Amino acid sequence: MHHYTNKAGYNAIRSQTSWTFRASKPPGKNPRGAYFTSLDPDHPKLAQKLRIPKQKIEYVFCFVDNMDLQPHRGGRGTFIFFHPDDYGVPPERQTRHGNSRTTP
Repeated sequence: MHHYTNKAGYNAIRSQTSWTFRASKPPGKNPRGAYFTSLDPDHPKLAQKLRIPKQKIEYVFCFVDNMDLQPHRGGRGTFIFFHPDDYGVPPERQTRHGNSRTTP
């Protein structure tokens, strides 16, 4: 699973041993939550597909899914998932993080 963010978000999340992704209310009718995707950093037109600004995909956190995330409603639920509350990822589930253009 992947979580994309900008530099400020990246620095805040990586400063913690157990990553905590904060739930928030996105624009529109989307429910409050911490959002994730199964799409890799090299996916073509990633920002467009996720419907987020390009600067929000500059950094990525990758982790093993615990099967506790809810699919986004509609067709995007095949690749966008969320948790209604803050979401913690302990070190044993973390796989990699960094600049999304250089993180393998």
